Amino acid sequence: MAIVGIDLGTTNSLVCAWKDGKVQPLPNALGSVLTPSAVSLEEDGTVLVGAAARERLITHPDRSAAIFKRSMGTDQAYRLGKRSFRAEELSALVLKSLKADAEAALGEPVEQAVISVPAYFNENQRKATKVAAQMAGLKVDRLINEPTAAAIAYGVDKIDSEGTFLVLDLGGGTFDVSILELFDKTLEVHASSGDTRLGGEDFRWRLAQGFLQANGLQWESMDAQERASVMRLAEEAKVELSLNRTALIECRLRGQDLLWPVTREDFEAMSQDLLDRLRRPVERALSDAKLSPEEIDEVLLVGGATRMPMVKAMAERLFGREPRTELDPDRVVGIGAGVQAMLMTCDSAFEDVVMTDVCPWSLGIELMSSRQELNPSAQGDFSPIIERNTTVPVSRSMQVVPVHPKQKAVELKIFQGESRRVENNILLGKVDIQFQPDPDIRNNRVDVRFTYDVNGLLEVEATHLRSQRTWRLVVEKSPGAMTPEQIEACLEKLAPLKMHPREHQEYRHLLALAERLYEDSLGEEREMLRHMMSAFESVLEEQDAKACEEAAENFRQALRDMWNLDA
Repeated sequence: MAIVGIDLGTTNSLVCAWKDGKVQPLPNALGSVLTPSAVSLEEDGTVLVGAAARERLITHPDRSAAIFKRSMGTDQAYRLGKRSFRAEELSALVLKSLKADAEAALGEPVEQAVISVPAYFNENQRKATKVAAQMAGLKVDRLINEPTAAAIAYGVDKIDSEGTFLVLDLGGGTFDVSILELFDKTLEVHASSGDTRLGGEDFRWRLAQGFLQANGLQWESMDAQERASVMRLAEEAKVELSLNRTALIECRLRGQDLLWPVTREDFEAMSQDLLDRLRRPVERALSDAKLSPEEIDEVLLVGGATRMPMVKAMAERLFGREPRTELDPDRVVGIGAGVQAMLMTCDSAFEDVVMTDVCPWSLGIELMSSRQELNPSAQGDFSPIIERNTTVPVSRSMQVVPVHPKQKAVELKIFQGESRRVENNILLGKVDIQFQPDPDIRNNRVDVRFTYDVNGLLEVEATHLRSQRTWRLVVEKSPGAMTPEQIEACLEKLAPLKMHPREHQEYRHLLALAERLYEDSLGEEREMLRHMMSAFESVLEEQDAKACEEAAENFRQALRDMWNLDA
């Protein structure tokens, strides 16, 4: 029974495993190791995942979804046709597809995985990731922070050396910063910070806004298909500006031929506020680790969005050196997750490696605030017991007393976050503590101890010191918004959905790509493509395997020749 490492990304996902003496990315049905994190629902209820679903974001935007990782752990719904899905359910379909790819590549069942998550994911988002895996039929004993996974991938070939790494991980939807030290076969995380609402999608949106403003268009007045087309063009321009100094966005929209030339300098100017947002988590992580930029030995760039020259330039300005980019930024996190998965199998080559991590968010309780004296219905202040970036495992305690002499109980509320006001943090649980009133409130002191382990298990122990009575609450890693009953209902909802047969995914991708190109084309090209699609569909209906393979190869080559692309 194999165990795999999975990078469940905002834009693309990747599955890796130990094979032929090393950790390798495993290919999907199209032969690519990157699977777009996109899901589409066909009219007959069949689910498409990956490249075909990404193409249908343009042609069938009402039946397709992407960028749902940002909504993990929330109640946001995505409508695909007449059905509604949570981000956990859509992620489960992506994970199910990756699981099938891994089983095909390894030739054995896959039931266990290590999944990477942004270091700055809160408990609800982490729980949502584990729920998605559960729905996909995967057992996840360990979530690994994405920057930690990247550092493992970089450091695995020089585990006997020493140094301090800073990992900048800018993916499609999230940004993480982690500072790690490698010494004596130990990889220790010193600090993590980040922004779970900042990624390559935000930079793409800047280009889309620029195009719309230049052509006098309003996003709000556009339909879903027009919006999807503009965002695709913005993505192509973002990639082009990573390779060249200029790009041209051009398309036919609402009967008009629209053009907008843009330079790297233009792009950086319109993204300046986003670059400022990238700096703040870096500065916080350095401050928490009590390090200066000069004390960082190496800076690692991770995540596809770090290919943008402005991000690399920002890192060079901050640290006065060129960051390391020799590993593929789209694959490095998945490889690190694969190494962690391999470590769990106790492979002898890595049995002496030790890894430590930190608690990325502060954990604490609610204390009475001055606001509550004026307004009893107001919420209190947050008092951290375990502060962010404390190395785990850790156990810390503090003592609290009742507010009034006649008080008979204390409702101890446990929160996660950094805000002074508890309403801006995440409630993890409650403990009700009872005692006899006492004129001297100090006689009813309660010792509150938080214990947080490497698996993300938080145990809260509250002891009434005079009576020595103790109350305990175990908060599992990431208690999320979904109840067990909701999870069971989601499993029942997903069960009837048919995944497109893996051996036919290449054919469906070709048709989805052709549909998108058809909508982009005019005149003779469009008519020629219509005939080609009809001919290919006719062959597929005959269900002759050899004929389907030959027709697919001919269709693929025709698309390459006509549109100068790799289908």
